Amino acid sequence: DTSPRINEIHYDDTGLDDNEMVEVRVTNGYDVSQMSLYMYNGKEGLQNMYSVIPLTSMDVDLVNSDAAFDYYVWDAPMSGLQNGTDGIALVDNGDVIEFLSYEGSFTAMDGPAARMHSIDIGVFETNGSSEMQSLQRLEDGTWIGPLDATPGFENQTGIASDLIWV
Repeated sequence: DTSPRINEIHYDDTGLDDNEMVEVRVTNGYDVSQMSLYMYNGKEGLQNMYSVIPLTSMDVDLVNSDAAFDYYVWDAPMSGLQNGTDGIALVDNGDVIEFLSYEGSFTAMDGPAARMHSIDIGVFETNGSSEMQSLQRLEDGTWIGPLDATPGFENQTGIASDLIWV
């Protein structure tokens, strides 16, 4: 699939949450000038947007381009991503491309994903995860991890012997 997508996430690890990040993968040369990440708190009773990160902001870097894709990485500030049931909407020119969540799903109450129900990626990190690990999306859309982070590069191949399951 060559559609823009959230490709890798790191949000929780031992101690203070270090190296938090979100990677967005787009087709090589795709115009990201109108794309943003919207962070959502999925805590029951809140389900509100708490942060907006334009892909053109100084906090997002085009880390790598390979033959097929460009990889943009937002290096979140300390505690930039919340732990627990939370979500991320990838939005292009006001249209929600996808609304993903970790540690459960919920319906957003505001922002561009308002009234949308998130899709739980099915894997999660804990305060026992390493700051050098992440959750990664395979080519078929399946999420795996936590395993060694690859921000800015193609994710793991998903060979069973290489996986670290939670």
